[in-house]
Amino acid sequence: MTEETPQQPETKPKAKRKRYGDWALLALAAFLFWVGGKYDYAPQEANHKYIVATEKLSKPEFKGTVVFVIQHLHRSAAGFILNRPDKSGDYYDGGPLEKDRFYLLHSLDTRAPETLVLDDVNLGFIEGKEAIDKFLSGKNAPKWHRLFKGDISWGPRQLEREISDSKWEIVDFDQKLFDNPDNKIWDKAKRLPLIKRTY
Repeated sequence: MTEETPQQPETKPKAKRKRYGDWALLALAAFLFWVGGKYDYAPQEANHKYIVATEKLSKPEFKGTVVFVIQHLHRSAAGFILNRPDKSGDYYDGGPLEKDRFYLLHSLDTRAPETLVLDDVNLGFIEGKEAIDKFLSGKNAPKWHRLFKGDISWGPRQLEREISDSKWEIVDFDQKLFDNPDNKIWDKAKRLPLIKRTY
């Protein structure tokens, strides 16, 4: 009886293993890209909240301002200054950017086809002068509205850095803040519940 020679385990070619490794790295990269995209588009702490300028904010145009943040993502943020009425009294100076654009916050007792509903604060939002003029001059005008011309915006992570540097404080939204005289809004906003930041 002859002794059988033990068979050596079959090994996969190195090139094949490398190909599988490349596919795994590509799949991981795609997953991380997807997660990063979700992270960039996820609403952040100041989204639909107020931010209140502090004494550390050195820019004079923002001194004593309160901003309603219409959108706060990691990739960008934008809002409107609440307490800077224009001399005409027709609208509020929403900020130093997009000075030719109009924006409207309004109550939801009625809405236009262009109304974007902000469910968490029970407000409607419209962008664009033509749509706003048509809405406000029609039979179904809202009981309450605030019109802005211009806005304030931040680039990627810029607002987070300014908040981290204590230039702004995030406070909870309260629609009753709009009922105050413009020169009292900053003081009243400082008394609203502070939102604890996570950065």
